[in-house]
Amino acid sequence: LRYRDSSSKTTNEAIERQRQWTSDVQSAFHFNNLAIIHQKAGKVHLAMHYYSRSLGYVENMEQEGNRIMVENDGIASPIPLSQILFNAAICAQQVANFSGAHECMKRCVAASPSLFGMDPLCWLHMGESCINSHLILKRKYRKSVLNR
Repeated sequence: LRYRDSSSKTTNEAIERQRQWTSDVQSAFHFNNLAIIHQKAGKVHLAMHYYSRSLGYVENMEQEGNRIMVENDGIASPIPLSQILFNAAICAQQVANFSGAHECMKRCVAASPSLFGMDPLCWLHMGESCINSHLILKRKYRKSVLNR
């Protein structure tokens, strides 16, 4: 009797973890899709908010050690961390947050070196972010020198 109670408790915990996992996956996709819609509509600041919410759910799943999503029909697919990071990096460039764009693209390439690491567009965007960050710092430095 004791053995059955512990196994049913374990089963209930597993079911609850699966429900939470499914909810987190759906929330991550939901916020990513909302971000894409707002980005396409030109509301890039709102899109950045939704990208950060989506990434929050994905990072929670990764902290639990879950990097692959298994559907009810048995098909496994990876969590789209790299795609969300790529989208967020493009949006951060549109907002002129170049250091954030560089960080997102760097994480994107690190998360998927065989796909995004081989994409020249990722490296181009990363270079653009570096150049623009440098230009902003250069302007700030010139202003501070002129104000002395």
